[in-house]
Amino acid sequence: MHTDVRLGLGWVAVLVAAATGLYSWKISFQESRFGVFIGVTLYALLSAIQMGYIYFIEGDTVFVGKRKTLDKRIQTERLTASSKTTRPKPQSPAPATAPTLPLSTFYPRATSTYLPPHYHLTVNYALTVSGGKALIRANKVEDERCYADFFDSKGNLDEARFVAWVSAMLEKVEDEGKSQ
Repeated sequence: MHTDVRLGLGWVAVLVAAATGLYSWKISFQESRFGVFIGVTLYALLSAIQMGYIYFIEGDTVFVGKRKTLDKRIQTERLTASSKTTRPKPQSPAPATAPTLPLSTFYPRATSTYLPPHYHLTVNYALTVSGGKALIRANKVEDERCYADFFDSKGNLDEARFVAWVSAMLEKVEDEGKSQ
């Protein structure tokens, strides 16, 4: 649904911009000022509504999937993934007896106060029947990894590692949902 709303608002804004541009091209500047003002204002308003929708309603959601199956009754599985970038909390200093390595050993640009950002992923799974009225099982799995874990030294995304991490989370959310 989120994609449809975003596409609709975006297309209407583009059509308004195109109509405004065509109108100002066909009519002289002095005569088209008010129409162009209305078009630009409408475009800005539609863009602001779209950004507000993304920020306040869609939030961190990156995927919403729904699948219906027939297993003696109609079951609906719903999978939702959301993500955000977080800063890790500084950990308390290690005891003096524990051997420690400087942070720059793992992250060359790191200083003692720099902690690299992390990618936080949350996956929700729900299995319902009767049109969502009865919940059979549900589960939520969260994990967080440093962005550096998914990139090589040249800055290229290690897609296989990222996909393996997400796949493991999907298996975990489905398996734990079955065991409940």
